[in-house]
Amino acid sequence: MRRWEVLEQDRVMLEAMPADADQRENLYQHDLGVVRLRRLYRAEAEAQSTA
Repeated sequence: MRRWEVLEQDRVMLEAMPADADQRENLYQHDLGVVRLRRLYRAEAEAQSTA
């Protein structure tokens, strides 16, 4: 049950964020892997949405 509460809290927070919030975030050097994964996921999502 606790996991669901955390997921719901995250959903509410994400829905309240501006659409371009990721463009203003500041990442540290050790976060570069996250940036690469986001690019891969975005490219895959775009490829699947056009299929």
